[in-house]
Amino acid sequence: MYRLPVPAAPASAPESLFVRPGCELPGPGAWDAVYGRHAPLEVEVGFGRDDALLRRARALPGRDFLGVELKRDRAEAYARRAVRLGLRNLRIVTARAEVVVGVLLPDSRVAVLRALFPDPWPKDRHAGHRLVRPSFAREARRVLEPGGLLVLATDDAAYAAEMRAAVGAAGGFEGSPGNGRAPGGSPAPGESSEKEGDLFDGTTIFERKGLAAGASIARLVWRRLPPAR
Repeated sequence: MYRLPVPAAPASAPESLFVRPGCELPGPGAWDAVYGRHAPLEVEVGFGRDDALLRRARALPGRDFLGVELKRDRAEAYARRAVRLGLRNLRIVTARAEVVVGVLLPDSRVAVLRALFPDPWPKDRHAGHRLVRPSFAREARRVLEPGGLLVLATDDAAYAAEMRAAVGAAGGFEGSPGNGRAPGGSPAPGESSEKEGDLFDGTTIFERKGLAAGASIARLVWRRLPPAR
């Protein structure tokens, strides 16, 4: 129901989809050269095995997409699926999300930054491993263009509260109450617009697991405000 059907896999991962700093990406401002055009750029961190990024890239061919995944084997499997789907607007970086967002992305370049169900690291002693912290929120504010969207989702109530606090402390955002609707009339789950498409186009693997376990799903969207004059 949620998985995109694809033909048989090619023999090896298509290296052309991978972006290496200093090679395909000579500097943090060189994303137009990577894609061969200037288009709105969407970044999804920690895509794992889920189809959400593939679905969005296929639905919005006028936009470019960057997937960030630390695990190389998952990234290679994902790249093969992207090629089988004929996606030409998707590239992949295998690195920590904090490095990509904090170093490889220039100011005000990203239209949408998504992190769907990042690991909540529920034990207190592991809290420092969580992705969405004040430092991440500040970098998200930096890389998002004015009007750009920060899109987060989690099935962990404590982590949802921490996400709200981190983004609130960063400043420079206006946010939704958590129903997945971006400020200013952008689409709620299941709705669409020509500009942004569906922010939550069906459930992800972790969302289905959370719902099966009786968890409440927090779908959080913030819009980057223009810099103060």
